[in-house]
Amino acid sequence: MPNTLLVEVLAYLIFLPVIAAFLWLAGSMLLSRRPPEKSVVRNCHLALGTAFFASLLLAVAQPFDIGTEAVLGSWFVIGGYHYDIVMQTDLIAVTYALFSTLLLFLICSFSQRYLHKESGFHRFYLALLIFATGLLLVSFAGTLELLLVGWEIVGLSSIMLIAFFTTRPQPAQNGLWVFSIYRLTDIGLYAAILYLHSHLQATRLTPLDSVPWSGIGLHEGTQVTAFLLLIAVLGKSALFPFSSWLPRAMEGPTPSSAVFYGALSVHLGPLLLLRMADLISATPALSATLIAVGALTALVANLSVRVQSDIKSRLAFSAVGQLGFITIEIGLGWFELALLHVVAHAVFRTLQFLRAPSLLHDRHQHEALLGHHLSVEHQDHESTALRRFVFRLSLERAFLDILLVDRIARPVLAFARAIDRAERSAANFVCKDS
Repeated sequence: MPNTLLVEVLAYLIFLPVIAAFLWLAGSMLLSRRPPEKSVVRNCHLALGTAFFASLLLAVAQPFDIGTEAVLGSWFVIGGYHYDIVMQTDLIAVTYALFSTLLLFLICSFSQRYLHKESGFHRFYLALLIFATGLLLVSFAGTLELLLVGWEIVGLSSIMLIAFFTTRPQPAQNGLWVFSIYRLTDIGLYAAILYLHSHLQATRLTPLDSVPWSGIGLHEGTQVTAFLLLIAVLGKSALFPFSSWLPRAMEGPTPSSAVFYGALSVHLGPLLLLRMADLISATPALSATLIAVGALTALVANLSVRVQSDIKSRLAFSAVGQLGFITIEIGLGWFELALLHVVAHAVFRTLQFLRAPSLLHDRHQHEALLGHHLSVEHQDHESTALRRFVFRLSLERAFLDILLVDRIARPVLAFARAIDRAERSAANFVCKDS
């Protein structure tokens, strides 16, 4: 069997079961015939298990020193532009697909009992299958357009799970906050794709010179493309100055906190940065920016995690800190180390999030047996102006929320309202004259 044909067959085996399970569940819910929980979990297991073993077979059957392309069809053609559905199977794609499908399979099993008889049980699994589809699209995307589709699907499913508990206003508000961050920063990815089309008339990933995988090659205007893509990475991976949205995402169920914001969704930023390996190596300013952003992210996370009163927020800021270190590694050109760090951090953080509820339960049982609360020893430090400032800085999460609201959101909103008033005034003036 030709290598390209093998890749095409395995690509269909990776995607089609997940899409089929999603369509089955969505159709059942649309017809108000919700299937039993066991059937939902069984089909989810079958889809994700097939995707995992197809990815594993792809890893065994193909060398990854040079990525292999498989064109699965074409969206449409306009003039000289060809929007093909291209799958890129290389080290990054298969690595992300393997650990992503494995962790999603585990979350599927864990959620069967955690969300048993929950009113949103079917909705959770629907969002999980949507997320799996988007994640696999991003992993295997051979063009930036296809990556953008998966990127947006992941963002949509993320918002659905942040606002999962519809009976309380806070999850909806936090979901709207995260949605705003996504919309603001995803502009960078859209602008980068338009910029590449205007200069290269193509956005297909090509073999890189410095690492054994594919990505965005060097071109005229490399710095512009690189910094536009960096904007999208900052929002998706909760890097500075957008680090404060990740704890807000903890309003969703614990399984979604584990698989979305602790393990998989936030690591799409490093995936895009790894696809930019040649651009980073050829742009010292971008490397320095990544190191600075990573260091600031790790610093803010380290300060904020010390004053959190709940375990999920502490784990969220711990994840932000590790994402900062991964960004530093990529900025220094340690791409293989960064990829290994992503896999290790995703697996470990998933375990921590899934263990968190039972850990609190064990602590309460321990305190009940002892008959008193477990005391926490605090070191006595002399209160100084510097310590009070650092404590307030930590408590306010480095004032990032204030920065985004007062310095970015409100001026933009005021400008939009001024334009709206001017438009209405002009329309009224024209209507009066007519």
